[in-house]
Amino acid sequence: MTLINKWQTTCYLLVTITLCMVACDPNPDEKLEKEVDRKGKLLPIFQVVRFPNDACTGTSLNGTCYTAEECSNKGGTNQGSCASGFGVCCSFTLSCGGSSSENNTYITQASTTSFSTNPCNHKICPCSTSICRIRYDFATLTIATQATCTVQATTAAAPSVACGQCVTDAFTIGNAGAPGSPTICGTNSGYHMILDTNGVDCQNANFAIDTSTTTSTRAWTIRVTQYSCAELDASGPPGCLQYYTQTAGMIQNFGWPTSQTTTTSAIGSTTTHLANQYYQICIRRGDDYCYICYDRYNAPAPNPEGFGLSVATTTSADAAVDTRCTTDYIELFGAQTAAIAAITGVPAISANTISNLNCGRYFTFDDAATSSQATLCSKIKPFKIGVNFDATEVCTAAATNTCEWDAAIASPADPSGSAGFKLQYWQVAC
Repeated sequence: MTLINKWQTTCYLLVTITLCMVACDPNPDEKLEKEVDRKGKLLPIFQVVRFPNDACTGTSLNGTCYTAEECSNKGGTNQGSCASGFGVCCSFTLSCGGSSSENNTYITQASTTSFSTNPCNHKICPCSTSICRIRYDFATLTIATQATCTVQATTAAAPSVACGQCVTDAFTIGNAGAPGSPTICGTNSGYHMILDTNGVDCQNANFAIDTSTTTSTRAWTIRVTQYSCAELDASGPPGCLQYYTQTAGMIQNFGWPTSQTTTTSAIGSTTTHLANQYYQICIRRGDDYCYICYDRYNAPAPNPEGFGLSVATTTSADAAVDTRCTTDYIELFGAQTAAIAAITGVPAISANTISNLNCGRYFTFDDAATSSQATLCSKIKPFKIGVNFDATEVCTAAATNTCEWDAAIASPADPSGSAGFKLQYWQVAC
């Protein structure tokens, strides 16, 4: 007897038994329901396994959990199993001209000294209309650096208009549904950007490369993570380009020299921050923490500050706050001294607020101070810092205080107003 005939015979037998039960039993409906349920449990024909398309960790790249067939159809790469072996961790990588609407997509370029494609664009589209924030983590991002400012200690010659500009290579993220990113260049490995999205319009991660020039290396590996509107605790408040979740750490402007990563690394007199930088850095408040404090990087000479923005008012270089900060500065919302911030009941903004804008050659709340004097703290939530760098570095005379870009004339230990900032921060428990 063939397999089909056996199956038909079984079916006929079940039907016969069922009809008999209906005809003979005084409660046929109840018995029929029980019998059908029992037969359904004894003779399953198909078993469908469903699992969520969650983020997963692959052998070399992270990805999204799909069936093997789905991963292949989507053009992904199998990075190992997930969902208890029912799925595969499917990774997606983009080269120039690529497009993706998959979470955990990677934008990659192997190390090269020359580059033949310009522009090199990558389209990143929301994976659903519920996406509110898209994060770009720069595991590696190295392209040609910004133009540095020439140090001239004895003349009043104006700096090049290219000072701080990305004149050779540049990276930007265009955003049709919300503000895009500032333009960055140089080495920004370890940094990140997070942009808002309306859940519909795509973003464009664009490299503008001068293909006629060579550099020591050009390379990038950028992981793209998408967050729903319900995941703001993980992705940060809307409008925050950077978001730190640790209760203590370091923050600095994009393009900060990679060689100056510890307190034993000096900041050179030609260190030049990027131009045209306008964004906010946010820090997640930890449970049972009431305020946040900031202090200088405290690097050794020739620039011991880790801070230098804009002009000073004295030839020996000094600090500046609020109304004197008009070109390059950072904004510490409702800054107070550590002593005042520690007093229970003192409001975030009050007569005790000492400054909001900070610039000059020293990190302090004391306008015209000639040294860093105090830690600055803030109770305003969410914890954030505003970054405002204009397009040019000002120089109107030979005196160091009137040149943003010049190293100090009076003393080689004074900071340059073109250096930028690197600050340490820590949160204080209630």
